[in-house]
Order: sequence, then C-alpha cells, then structure tokens
Amino acid sequence: MAPTQSIEIYLSCSPEDEELGSKLAKHLKALELDGVITVWQNRDISAGAERANEIDKRLNSARIILLLISPDFFASDEHWKRDVPKAIERHKTKEACVIPVLLRPCDWKRVQFGGLQALPRNETAITSWQNQDEAFNEIAEEIRKAIENKSDVIRLPQKDKRRFKIPWRSLRTLLKASMGVTALVIIIRLGGILQSLELAAYDELMRFQLSYFPQEQQDKKLLIINITKEDAAKEEERASKSGGKNGTLTDASLASLLKKLIENQPLSIGLDFYRNYPSRDKALTDLLKNKNIFALCKAPETEDSNDKGIDPPREISRNRIGFSDTAQQKRGFFVVNF
Repeated sequence: MAPTQSIEIYLSCSPEDEELGSKLAKHLKALELDGVITVWQNRDISAGAERANEIDKRLNSARIILLLISPDFFASDEHWKRDVPKAIERHKTKEACVIPVLLRPCDWKRVQFGGLQALPRNETAITSWQNQDEAFNEIAEEIRKAIENKSDVIRLPQKDKRRFKIPWRSLRTLLKASMGVTALVIIIRLGGILQSLELAAYDELMRFQLSYFPQEQQDKKLLIINITKEDAAKEEERASKSGGKNGTLTDASLASLLKKLIENQPLSIGLDFYRNYPSRDKALTDLLKNKNIFALCKAPETEDSNDKGIDPPREISRNRIGFSDTAQQKRGFFVVNF
C-alpha cells in the first residue's frame, strides 16, 4: 500500500559511480511508479550557481539518504565533506534514515558511519556479486520493507507528531527579537515619544465619560472650591480697605476657609493660586503650617536674571510645594510638571 505522500530518497554518489547509481535507481523505479518514493540523484540536479542550494534542500528533505560507498566516494571532498556530515546529523536526530550502500570494496567500517546497517545485508560490495541485479534487487526490497515497517534491519524515523516544533535557531531568533522589542518599548516610554498620543487618548476618554456618565463627573470624596470673578472683586475691595497685601484671598478669608476645611480632617488641601508674600495674620500663619496643606510656586521661564519666577508661601515647607509650570504640546494639550 502506497503512503499518502511519497518518501524522498536521495542518492549520494561520486561521479565515477554514476553508472552504478543509475542501476540502483532503475531497481527502485517500481516503488517510484507506485507513488511510494521519489528518487533524487546528483545527476538530476543541473550545474550552476543554484546547484549547491538544491543539493542542500534535497539533503534536508529526504527521509532516506543512500550513501553509495566506494573508494571514489571517500576521495570526493564534495560528498565526504558536504553530504556525509549532514546525513549523519539528520540520522542522529531521527529526521532521516541513512543507509550505506556498498558499491565497490573499501574499508568502510573504519569511517564515521561504520556503525550503520549497510546494504547488501551480507556487507559484500555489489561489484563483487556474480549477479549484480540480485544485489540491487535485495536493496530495493529492504527499502520497501522499511517503508512498510516490515524490515528487521532498517527502521525509518517516524515523523514528529507534535504540531509545532521550534528548532534552536528559531528560538534564538525569537529571543533576539523579544529583547529588541523590549528595548524599543523602554526607549519609547522613557523618551516620551508617545506621550502626546497617550494624552490625546486620555482626554478622549475623559470627554466620553463626561458626556455619557455625567453623574460621575466628580468623585464625592473630592471637593473643589472655585473663586469666581465676583469673589475676586470682593476680596480686592476688602484688601484695599484693610490696607493688606492684595492677592487672590485676603489673610482673613483664607484663614476662615482653611479653618473650616481642616475641621473636616481632609487628607490634603491644595492651594491652586500664588501667594509669594508673608502672612500678616497669626492665625493664618499657624494654619499654613498644617502638614496636609500644599501650595504652588513657578520656576523662571527664561534665563534672564530679572525673571525670578514666583516664590511659594513662606509659611509652607519645601516638601509641600509643587510647580505649576505648563508646557504646551501639540493639539493644545498642556503638561503640568509637579
């Protein structure tokens, strides 16, 4: 019974033995006509720049490799250095079955494939037989038995049943690619190359949330106190009457506000306005020393000696000060550096 896919057989022989190799191929022709095997010989591959690549391809795909042994085969660097090492390697990894075929008498057992089962079975070179056709016929019959798993001297390697097989070279390539991708991601992340895209995506997400989930616009644990234009105008009027420093809030108003907030024991209180002058209200001075109150300052925008930025409140320690500097990015985004 022919297998569903023909088995490739590669005949490796020296140019001096091509006539004997052709005779062996003729005896294998019956198996080839039955669709059991496909036979490749050196002579079937045309000369040219692609010859070596085609031979390597056949050596790598053949499940049976016949080494036609003779003194000329040993003397051929092309076959001894190219075909034999590759064939033995695939035989050891059970990817192919390597069979030495003794064409002419030689000391073949002393070389590296001496441990393989040779054909003919009596290990007598074919040219030493009175009837060479009998020798070739025996070889063809043993190959047929091996294919049908009936041979007691030759065992064909079974195809790997695993669906996926990762050779070492592929694994090494995968590791190199993974390291390269990881390094690229780190460079992109640390360099902020995709920062504008991240901000754009985050902005769209927030817009979507505000549009479709208005009830979730603000966390209930977060309290925001806005100072309107009317509030600012009243504070300015109070400051002018009291003769105090003009700012966002007068000392008295800020002290009153902070006192009410602190009574509710918040985790933190952020003052989102500048206050670069000392407090004239002792109560406010004491309140600003609370460890949960944070304020702002502004770094100089230029290297001009006259540009000194905006100092933070003197009553608040340095570890509770943040920068309010903004850098405008593409598409109108602002990045706040804390």
